[in-house]
This record gives sequence, C-alpha cells and structure tokens, in this order.
Amino acid sequence: NGCRCIDLDCWDGRFGEPVVTRGHTRCPDVLFADVVSTVEQWAFSTGNPFPVILCIHVNCSEDQQLKMAMSLKDILGPKLFLPPLGTMDVGESWIPSDGASVFSPMALRNKVLIQARMESGCYLPVEYTNDTLDVTGMPEEVLAHAEEAG
Repeated sequence: NGCRCIDLDCWDGRFGEPVVTRGHTRCPDVLFADVVSTVEQWAFSTGNPFPVILCIHVNCSEDQQLKMAMSLKDILGPKLFLPPLGTMDVGESWIPSDGASVFSPMALRNKVLIQARMESGCYLPVEYTNDTLDVTGMPEEVLAHAEEAG
C-alpha cells in the first residue's frame, strides 16, 4: 500500500543504449528501455493505484541521457507524470507556484514519477511542451547520434 519507489543506477551501455546496473559490479546490464517497459507493464497490475517513483541515478553521457528521456516518454506515455505547464520554475523543486498541494498521492494515482540524480558532468537539457519533448539547446552531435541510433 502507499507509494512505491524503484532505485535505478543508469550507465552508458556498450552498444549506445543506456543500461541499468549496479555501477562497476558483476551484476548483468539490463537495457534501460526494458526496465521502463517492465515498470509500465507491472507497476499498477496489483490493483495498487498509488504512484511509482523511479529514482534514477544518471551516470550517462549526453546522447544516452536523451535516449533515456525519449524511452520514458515513449514507453510510459500517459502514465508518466509531467507537472502541468506553468506550475513550476525550471530549476526549482516540484512545488506548485500557487502553493496548492495538487501533487498529492491521490492526485497522482496510476502515475510514474521521476526523480533524477545527475552525477557531475551529466547534462539533460530536455524540456517538454504540450506533451512533446523539446531538445532545444541539445548539441547537434548528440541529436545526430540519437537519430542514427533510432
């Protein structure tokens, strides 16, 4: 019962796809997209509608961070919580600007929330506008690499 939290350590994969593993251990790598697909399939299958929080420790390069953002958006779709436009300032915590508690567990039923911890040197300038990822400011070589990788 209540909220659930999944801790993910994400690293650059050998084949250009981000992976989830316990950094530099003998744990096998699992593709980030496969983990997100599993969360999408099973997070609310037990009848518990309360939110699932993905605590993502990002240790990835810029191009693989972009792939992570796209995977979250594409796989989770409407289950991915995106705060309503205009409710927060960039760089601020997720507190509604009007001070209301619109982000209560009841309001977030059947949603997946993302908490990302960026390691030093990580960069993820991806914004969203009207349910569309906006990669303005993303270096051209990163965008080209992401498009080539599919």
